[in-house]
Amino acid sequence: MYKSESKEPQNRAEIGLESEQKYFRLPSSTKSIGSAIQELNRFLKRYNVSELSTTQATIILRELMVNAITHGNKGNAASPVNVLLEHVKSNEFKIVVEDMGSGFNYAAIDTCIPDNPRSIPNRGYALIEAYSDHFEFNDKGNRVEAYFSV
Repeated sequence: MYKSESKEPQNRAEIGLESEQKYFRLPSSTKSIGSAIQELNRFLKRYNVSELSTTQATIILRELMVNAITHGNKGNAASPVNVLLEHVKSNEFKIVVEDMGSGFNYAAIDTCIPDNPRSIPNRGYALIEAYSDHFEFNDKGNRVEAYFSV
């Protein structure tokens, strides 16, 4: 269903000896989101991350995956979604999600909570911003890195 591997940092001295990464590749299917969340939960459990912080990280990952599958890869299961989980240092973690799409103009996204918070459109990046310390895109707009502290 998905490819999973642990990756050693390229420069452990630069990142810090605590750094550890988990990489996996999933098909563009909403069914894959559950697998990604299970991997995230196992990864965070190794660091005794609280249930609240794990839930917040789960929301970040879920929203990034939904965007990659729905908007980036347009639901094409043949186009994978790449996910990287990283324990950066101490209490800082990073979630990276990359799709195979053409990207988008990320400067135009609205991270404000919509007037109707139950409304699905435009809610994702508001949630990501609320639960992450910060997030950033690559130039193309098909890769997002979200940083969060626990």
